[in-house]
Amino acid sequence: MQLRQLIKNALMAVLQVVVAGGVYYVLYKFLLGTIGIALLGVWSIVLATTSIGRLSQLGFGPSIVRFVAKNVARADYDGVVTVIHSGLIFIASVTGIAILLFFPFARWALGFVVDPDVLEPALELLPWALGSLWLTMIAGVYQAGLDGYQRMDLRTTLVMASTIAYLLLCLVLVPAHGLMGLAWAQLLQSVLLLFATAGLLKLLQPTLPLLPTRFRKDTFRELMTYGLNVQAMTALNMLLDPLTKGLLAKFGGVSLVGWYEMANR
Repeated sequence: MQLRQLIKNALMAVLQVVVAGGVYYVLYKFLLGTIGIALLGVWSIVLATTSIGRLSQLGFGPSIVRFVAKNVARADYDGVVTVIHSGLIFIASVTGIAILLFFPFARWALGFVVDPDVLEPALELLPWALGSLWLTMIAGVYQAGLDGYQRMDLRTTLVMASTIAYLLLCLVLVPAHGLMGLAWAQLLQSVLLLFATAGLLKLLQPTLPLLPTRFRKDTFRELMTYGLNVQAMTALNMLLDPLTKGLLAKFGGVSLVGWYEMANR
């Protein structure tokens, strides 16, 4: 049964790559015909700038996967709830505060790398992009919980569904609202992913209250210790995309960032 689940997880991971590739092909072709390559580059550099905020997660995603799986193996489902709730409380509060503190730096960074003629729309997108990032990080806790149950197939199914939903939202919102429609589509995608992932994990673990109330210092300490070790190994990789796009925008312009975004996807 375990081997069968592993094979299913692997096949779904491959399918996710195929679906994402198809969706982004259609999406970028659509965006080139509506907002153009320059504004696509603006959106890309805004997302890259806000992605630096992921450093505030401190590697909690892999930690939650590890300790949820550990408690599931022991049939300690109260422990599962404690791990998930401790992660939710940390991500929702601490990373939320970190994102608010990061906002002035993000504005400065955009002003430094983005051409003045497209700076205003970039700054208008920033709050929406940061809000989407915060919701996505909270949803990431529930996704890590699914992985801890070795149900990567369910997680990838939700991610594929949310990616398709994002495409449909863009097709509706971008023609009417332009670049801002792209930001609203991503925010709505994050909301849908959050509620869908939370609901699915609730089905797997019926004793999981959707409102996080359980927080234990010893559990938090374990999550933090393991997560910091993971974060130390991945921090440079997390900074690679924003640094690359920042340099491209600074010395090549936002249109070059747009082409890089499409090629990188």
